[in-house]
Amino acid sequence: QQLFKTKNVGTDGLALDIQRGRDHGLSPYTKYYNLCNAPRSINSWSDLSPLMTTEDIATLQSAYSSVHDIDLIIGSLAEKPTNPEATVGPTLACIIKDQIANSLNPTHKQHPADDAVANYSPARFLCDTAQLKQVQRDIFRLPSETTNNPIVNCSQLPALDLSGLRDAKV
Repeated sequence: QQLFKTKNVGTDGLALDIQRGRDHGLSPYTKYYNLCNAPRSINSWSDLSPLMTTEDIATLQSAYSSVHDIDLIIGSLAEKPTNPEATVGPTLACIIKDQIANSLNPTHKQHPADDAVANYSPARFLCDTAQLKQVQRDIFRLPSETTNNPIVNCSQLPALDLSGLRDAKV
């Protein structure tokens, strides 16, 4: 079935999910499986046999040139549920569990970039992208000493520091 159809063009929900995963830079299925299920890992097509049906593995092999190219949504939906009461396989179960735990813990950082981005202001963004030397702290208000929106040197504003992301997983 085509979810969004206009004239002769249509697409389905799963195709959109695959594209969203790629657009957002999600790692392949094997990366998530390996993170969630260590020390077990997937390094070859044969490693999928306990997780998926032979037919599903054959379909994946015909669509992907490497086991490490499988899209997260496709690989995780192809997994067999972990037990009779489960509706998802081990990788989706792990992701869902982590998402619920993260949403229930207000102090949990969602991503390693959270601290870097939290301190990066729109004013500093203008400094960095427009090569400005000075800018008002709140770029959405007129500069004024009396309303506490002074013009400051760009060097006084926190820069975007992504150095902490070098060792970030996934």
